[in-house]
Amino acid sequence: MKENVPPAVLSVRAFLCDDRLCIPEFQRPYKWTVHHVVQLMEDVQRFAPEVIYRIGTIVIYENENGQYEIVDGQQRTITFFLLLKAISETSYAAMLDDILIACLHRFTLSDSDISKGNILRNYREMERRSAQIDGTFIHYFLDRCEVAVFVLDDISEAFQFFDSQHARGKDLAPHDLLKAFHLREMEGEDEEKMPVVMDWEHTLSDELSTLFAAYLYRVRGWIKGYSSRAFTKQEVAVFKGMRLKKAQQHPYGRIYQMADAHLMQHKSDLFPFQLDQPIINGKYFFKMVSHYRDLCHTIVWSPNAYLGAASDIIALINNYEGVHRIGDQHVRLLFDCGLLYYVDRFGREGLPKAIEKIFIWAYTPRLKHSSVSIATVDNYVVYEFNLFKVIQEAVSMEDVHLVDLPLLTNRHETTKAPAIKAKFETMKYYV
Repeated sequence: MKENVPPAVLSVRAFLCDDRLCIPEFQRPYKWTVHHVVQLMEDVQRFAPEVIYRIGTIVIYENENGQYEIVDGQQRTITFFLLLKAISETSYAAMLDDILIACLHRFTLSDSDISKGNILRNYREMERRSAQIDGTFIHYFLDRCEVAVFVLDDISEAFQFFDSQHARGKDLAPHDLLKAFHLREMEGEDEEKMPVVMDWEHTLSDELSTLFAAYLYRVRGWIKGYSSRAFTKQEVAVFKGMRLKKAQQHPYGRIYQMADAHLMQHKSDLFPFQLDQPIINGKYFFKMVSHYRDLCHTIVWSPNAYLGAASDIIALINNYEGVHRIGDQHVRLLFDCGLLYYVDRFGREGLPKAIEKIFIWAYTPRLKHSSVSIATVDNYVVYEFNLFKVIQEAVSMEDVHLVDLPLLTNRHETTKAPAIKAKFETMKYYV
C-alpha cells in the first residue's frame, strides 16, 4: 500500500461539483440520523463566517472507467447532497449554479429500506430548519467548509487506507475531540491558546479520560436525572455550550459575560465554575477542565483528601475487605461523585456531616445487591434516589445534612460487605 497519500483539500462546492463522483454499488446503508444532521447544520451556523471549517475526510477509489467511487465518507457525502436539495427548495436556490444542480439531479442513492427511512427523516429535519438556511449559511457551507479527499486507483489499497484511517480514528478519545472543538472556538485568541494547550498537554491522557468519563460526564448527567453510564464520542455535545462573545447573547448568559468582564478588569483567573452551569466554549472550557482536575486531586484522588473529615468513614471505604472488587469500585465512584458535587456547591463547610449522608446513600446499593454493575448504580440514581438533585436544589448545606435516607432491613442481607453493614448498623441505618 502506498504510504503518505497526499490529500486534495476541496471546498464542499468543488467536491460536489466533480461529475466523476458516485456512490458504488457495494455501498453500505445510509445510517446517519437526525442527530448527525442537526450537529452538522449547527456547526456550519456556529462557525460561519469566521473560519474555514474542515468537515472531514473522503476516501475515493478511481475505477477503470474514471469514476470516483466513495469508499469512506459516504454518509457525509449523502448528507451534503440532502442539504443541497434542501437549499434548492428555499428562496436562496439561485445561489446554486447549474453545475451543482446538475450534480444533484444525477446523484442516485441506495434502495435499502434503512437508507430510505433515514434519508426521509433527515431531509424532513432539514426542511424544518429551513429558516436557518440563509445566504450566509449557504456561502459558508459551499465555499468555506472543506473536505480532505484521498484518491487511490487500487480498490484493495482504497479499503486498506479506509481501515487505517478508522484505526487511527478509534484512538481519538472524546476529550481529544472536545479539545479540537474548543480550540476552534478560540479563533482570533492566539495569545490565550498557548497556555491552555500547554496545561492540557501536561495532563496525562488517562487522567483526562477518567476526569470526563467517571466524574464530569456522570455528575452533569445525574444532576439532570439522565442515565450516564458511558462517555463516548456520541456524548461530546454535553461539553459544548455558549459563546460569550456572540453578538446576541441570551439573557441566561449575561451573568457569565459579567463574570468574564469582572475577571478581565481585575486580571483574575478565579472564574466561579459550577458543575451544573452551562459550558462556556473556548478558553473557559479549558479553565473548567483544569479547575475540576485540581479539585479531583484535592477531594478524590489524593490519599489525604478527606483528612479530618469523617475520618472513620473514609478509613472504612478505603480499606474494607472487598474494596477492590468491580462492584465496590462502582459504589465508591458514586460516593466520590456525590462528594465532588457537594464540595463544588458548598465548599468544605459541613463536610463531615455531608460525608455521612453521602456514604449511606452511595453504599446502599452495595448492601441491597449481591452483584453491582455500573447499570445498578446508574438505575439507583435515576430511578430510586437522586442525591445530586437534592444537592442542586439545596439552598444551604443543612438541606443536604437533613435529607431523609431510607433504612435498610435484614431482607437486604448480603455477605459481600460485612464491614459496610456494621457501619450502617452503628449509624442506625440498618435495622
